[in-house]
Amino acid sequence: MRQAAALEATLRACNRAAGHVSQVAFESGVKDRNGLQKLVYADIKATFGLSAQPAVRVVKKVVDAYSALAAGLKADSAARAAATPSGPTVCPARRFVDSCLADPQAQQMWRDLMTAIQYFWRHPLAEQVREEGREEGRAQERAESVLRNLQWRRIDVPDAVRERVLSSTDMDELGAWLERSYQVSDAWELFAEGA
Repeated sequence: MRQAAALEATLRACNRAAGHVSQVAFESGVKDRNGLQKLVYADIKATFGLSAQPAVRVVKKVVDAYSALAAGLKADSAARAAATPSGPTVCPARRFVDSCLADPQAQQMWRDLMTAIQYFWRHPLAEQVREEGREEGRAQERAESVLRNLQWRRIDVPDAVRERVLSSTDMDELGAWLERSYQVSDAWELFAEGA
């Protein structure tokens, strides 16, 4: 019984710590393992009462989640596969912990927690990151359309114009430039007000 309670407390602390670490990663923009670990390691050990190994694993899990998002993986199907408490898709460490628990109640609690834990990519913060990524992708595509149209029309595009177009994230501005790109005879005319 004590084993089950200790396991539950540790898993819940790790889950809360992962939420905290993901927020720090999002706000700071630091998403590499070493950089993020330097930022949060001492804090999560002290704040969430984690020992060294769980603290390191929490950071790795958050970094892995951000990597999965950046790679454009299907997060929901990955979460379902990761949450499955048995079978060949289960992490070896998860199977190892399961096999080490002598208390049947602790084993069941472990399985239930592994299935029920809210993984990072289901977190509202992760949805915000995904939406921002989609919006950036739409802006990037529109900017590239402006430049492709000018290139197709054989209009020389100076580096300064290219940089200004590619650095814009304002969809209305990019839309206006795209419309103008069909009519201008010089790339600088994209930026003319009232054109």
